[in-house]
Amino acid sequence: MNQYEAKLQLLKRYMPEMKKGQPWDIYYAFDQERDFNRLTNAVDSYAGGILHFDHTTVLALCDATMFGSGKHGILFCTDGMYWKNYSSSSYVKYSRLQSVDYYDASKSNEHDKGIRFLFKDGDSRVMTYCNLNTAPMIAYIREMIDYFK
Repeated sequence: MNQYEAKLQLLKRYMPEMKKGQPWDIYYAFDQERDFNRLTNAVDSYAGGILHFDHTTVLALCDATMFGSGKHGILFCTDGMYWKNYSSSSYVKYSRLQSVDYYDASKSNEHDKGIRFLFKDGDSRVMTYCNLNTAPMIAYIREMIDYFK
């Protein structure tokens, strides 16, 4: 099994629990034209850092749009993840991460809850309102951090 396949298998192991109860559509293979269009929309909308994307860089697209355009969601790549939701868009590279944990700034507003990324350089970033179940997503990201140590 090569590195891409190992990372894909890891993501597929966690994805059922990440997605459980959520309306997202998950795409792993981009060989059909409609799926490729979704991937292109995601890259154009929030993953512009991917200069060249193909089956060796992208693991999966979690499409959070109502009509399947791919313009909001999470793009899981071999070296990190891109996301765009209603409040933010960003990218985290797994090799730059020190740790990841659950973030809750307010008990009453789900937009203030999410995942906090702590970087090796002391910086931090929060993904709020990610619409995936946070516990399995944090577990997946922790395994990816360990992979890049």
